[in-house]
Amino acid sequence: MDRSCKLLLLLFMLLYASAFPEQQEESLFARRILEFWRDGDTAIVTQQIASFRQQFPSSKYEETWEALLGQTAYEAGDYLQALNHFNSLTTPELLSRYLLPRCHCLNLLQRYEELHAMACSADTEDPNLSYYYAQGYIHLQEYEKAQPLLQKALSGRCRPAALQSLGEVAALQQRWEESANYYDLAAASDRSLLLCKATAIAHHDPLKAVAICLSLSDTPLASQGAHHALGLLLERGLFREILARQATWDLLLRTPEREELNYFLGISCCQTQDYAISLAYLRSYVEQSTLNERVFSALYYGMVAASHESDLQAVEYFGSLLTRHFTNHPDYPKRSLQYVLFTTGCRLQPSKRSLPKNVCSIPCS
Repeated sequence: MDRSCKLLLLLFMLLYASAFPEQQEESLFARRILEFWRDGDTAIVTQQIASFRQQFPSSKYEETWEALLGQTAYEAGDYLQALNHFNSLTTPELLSRYLLPRCHCLNLLQRYEELHAMACSADTEDPNLSYYYAQGYIHLQEYEKAQPLLQKALSGRCRPAALQSLGEVAALQQRWEESANYYDLAAASDRSLLLCKATAIAHHDPLKAVAICLSLSDTPLASQGAHHALGLLLERGLFREILARQATWDLLLRTPEREELNYFLGISCCQTQDYAISLAYLRSYVEQSTLNERVFSALYYGMVAASHESDLQAVEYFGSLLTRHFTNHPDYPKRSLQYVLFTTGCRLQPSKRSLPKNVCSIPCS
């Protein structure tokens, strides 16, 4: 919380204490609360304010208590409670002083419509407020209005966050090079944003993007960087690159990212027609994972690999999990039909595992 807010509260309390000398009991009680608050005894402060309000329900200090309770909740990370207190302020001085933390609360609580309404009715020169107003425009997809506010925010305390938002806006508008440049600048204060830069660069140079991810190998972000690189390679269809770098993944990946390595290897092997190995990777991944979108994808590729191996038992294994757990998935009707086709195809041809070496079965399409 800005120190000036605390000083303003002190001023308000001293002002009221001196302005009403005849109300000595009330003033002394208020001073006692102030001393507890100044010493950081927030639990006692909250209790004392409740007692004060019961004893003096129409006190001139009421506005000050709302600001103080809002600040206490804000510093404790209870942003919803803090916002409720800030929203009750009416004194112009306190409204002005607590506008920035109020906007911060709205942003953290993702109440972008309220930020948008504030942005539409305000014309601020404060670079920090500009950042929060821009968030309202961004989340309502008014990017052209957000950009000048973010540029203004670059001169304030929110500069790193403003650079990140500028990178996000550029990416949303598919201006990949500009997005990468903003993320590069933002990464000076947060190296994890190099992964966002890599995502932008991957649209025109995926191998350079992978190199950026792996440049984090000497940092605590090494595993996260390697996992991100895997995702970029898979998205760009560079399956042989994934398989060729297996030693790198083994070296860098740690839990929880390591748990998804079999997923990437399994799909890559399937796409490069190494179906038997793909089956082993995908089955291992499915058995060790909780249900999510990647498991749904792994089940499909598992059926593909099994059908090419004419392995009816494996097709039924993956297909039964699909029908048991993913009937509400939007792609389920298509995948369930493919499951039927794969099963039928496998039943119409012998298994490769039992064929003589000179006999070749026809893969299912």
